[in-house]
Amino acid sequence: MGDGLEIFYKGDLMYSTPDLQFLHYFLADDMLETAKEIFSRMEKDPDWMKKRINEFRQAVKGFEQLGEKLIKAGETFSEKNKQKAIEVYEEFLQRDYEYWRPSIFIDLFDKFEDEIIEFIFKGKEKIISKESLQFLLLPNRSVFWQEKEDFRNIKEYMQKNNLKKTSRPLWEKLKNHANKYWWVNNDYQSVKKLTASKFLPRLDERSENPFWKNISKQKKDLIVKYSLDKKTVERLKQFNEMTYLRDIRKQYTQIANYYIITFFQKIARKLSVPVEWANFIIPFKEYGGFLNKDKKLLKDLELRTRKGVWMFGVDIDWKTNVETAKAPELFELVEGHLKGGNILYGNSASLGKARGKAKIILRQSDFDKFKEGDILITGMTRPEFVPLMKIASAIVTDEGGITCHAAIISRELNKPCVIATQTATKAFKEGDLIEVNANHGYVKLIE
Repeated sequence: MGDGLEIFYKGDLMYSTPDLQFLHYFLADDMLETAKEIFSRMEKDPDWMKKRINEFRQAVKGFEQLGEKLIKAGETFSEKNKQKAIEVYEEFLQRDYEYWRPSIFIDLFDKFEDEIIEFIFKGKEKIISKESLQFLLLPNRSVFWQEKEDFRNIKEYMQKNNLKKTSRPLWEKLKNHANKYWWVNNDYQSVKKLTASKFLPRLDERSENPFWKNISKQKKDLIVKYSLDKKTVERLKQFNEMTYLRDIRKQYTQIANYYIITFFQKIARKLSVPVEWANFIIPFKEYGGFLNKDKKLLKDLELRTRKGVWMFGVDIDWKTNVETAKAPELFELVEGHLKGGNILYGNSASLGKARGKAKIILRQSDFDKFKEGDILITGMTRPEFVPLMKIASAIVTDEGGITCHAAIISRELNKPCVIATQTATKAFKEGDLIEVNANHGYVKLIE
């Protein structure tokens, strides 16, 4: 396993639905020994997580410049320079691998919340209130909190200097902000480069409470209150940093998605292939066939727009088997093993109780149907979900662990949140009246 980073998720299955939902399954219980091995490395080396962050930072140096090179290769693609485009893509793909290597282990901990808490606190969690425990598990920093803080500073600058929205100094600041955070609304389905004008409407929004500013001080107070020793604080800090590593990995995944999706869409146009077919290319496996306009692959891509596609992990080198023709039947088979009843249990990410109408939100195009007071049910929240999370009465996810986006933001917003239910998006129907009891970790159908 090298330094705890060469991880193969046992039973690794990935499915892209015809409407581009991406689902990941693996045998979580079989990964416990791997998690324990990483616990051991963290125990022996208090800087273990810091080293992973440093490796990640090294891997993403020049990443956006490489991405721009990839976009240019797509724009200038022709039969004559096809091999050059493949080489540029492979260079980008290799860099993409390099930032995943020191961060891929994070997801295996989603299943092991109890083990994480036991590892950090060694039994002391029994004397710590649930509210304090959840607060201690928050990260001390977040790239998304930093974006909010930077934008908050722009608003204060505008107000302090009594500037109009058309003023040149304000626009320069908005341009700089867009250059730094252009990727913030991207996901696996929709990608775009935000310009200064896209940030402009936020100047009219009510300023958020800068919740994140006092986290470090409040944590120090809790550490004193519960008499946590140096070793406990070191272990806690490592998991706080793991949450931050997950955060910056999300940042660069959103950046990578833009470059990869845009590249393949540009190639599709050059090849006179329907652009939507490009969305179903397996990026690390089928790029050569696509650029060479392989007939069998093109036939499969068309089929995937109707059936989706499965990828089966084979080994640690990311080799995969692929299934398209029987994809819907396999999906029904897998999901059939996971279906729950009228009560689903998960992990409490943020305490509280709420009742409301269930709204199943799987993609950005679903956002308009969400109303204030609805209960947000999704596979996993991402940064673009935050406006919905603010007006939701509660949040429920299929996936996630104590370091996930839903857990962090729900605590920030003080919203009841139950994560890792596995099947909430399928067990409940649109408009169901449900109860979320995050104090006890369950979601119940009322009517």
